[in-house]
Amino acid sequence: MSKQLRSTDSSSLVSRVLQSIQQKGVIATLRAVKLFLNIRVSEWADRRFDLINHTQTAGIIETADLQVTSVHKNHGVRYQPTRARPFRRLMSILHIPQDQVFVDIGSGKGRMLLIALEFEFKKIVGVEYAPELCEVARKNLSIWRRRHECLTPVTIHCCDASEYEFKEGETVIYLFNPFDALVLTQLLQRLAESLRIEPRKIWLIYCFPRWHDVIASHGMFTQLSLYIYGGYEFAVYTYDPNCSPVAERDVRQIL
Repeated sequence: MSKQLRSTDSSSLVSRVLQSIQQKGVIATLRAVKLFLNIRVSEWADRRFDLINHTQTAGIIETADLQVTSVHKNHGVRYQPTRARPFRRLMSILHIPQDQVFVDIGSGKGRMLLIALEFEFKKIVGVEYAPELCEVARKNLSIWRRRHECLTPVTIHCCDASEYEFKEGETVIYLFNPFDALVLTQLLQRLAESLRIEPRKIWLIYCFPRWHDVIASHGMFTQLSLYIYGGYEFAVYTYDPNCSPVAERDVRQIL
């Protein structure tokens, strides 16, 4: 029975590919096949990540099901982790200098905190407003440390992102579209205040940048590029106190 199903699935896939070639052409079909394969490989890599590390970072949790007391609960987005493979690919081409501090805004169960440990960050910080997700993240971190030799300090703050006070030296800020324009605006105000107190170059990485216009209109950050890989979009912005902000550039890079 299973062999028959696999045979049917294969025939259906071949049929869809041939139909796509007729309708869209060879190049467009090859791009679609590449995207399909990248997504499937990424899904496999995520399952493997939790399997080999004995962690639990997968799954989707709706905002309504989280025990959050913040006034901004209705402005948050459901928990869904970033896929590891697209993020690793992005980091491999950004060439961010060593000894930076990585901050994941909306860190959830901690997958990006664990992935960040693979890179040479000086310190890693998570900010999450759901206490139950913070608890899972801390357990995952404890399990991960028992299996890997890594002394990089990791701190998880259980607080509303709009109330987070950026610390000295925090330079790589990551967001996986964790909330709406209201909270993002307040977060940027906090970040801008920190940069006025301690001018420093930062990288702001925004996955699925739904509220890109909020960042663009802020006027403090320059978009480097929009990186696309495996169905993911990462908008990367910088702030450099030694350089004036430049006009927005519409640069898309397929990784």
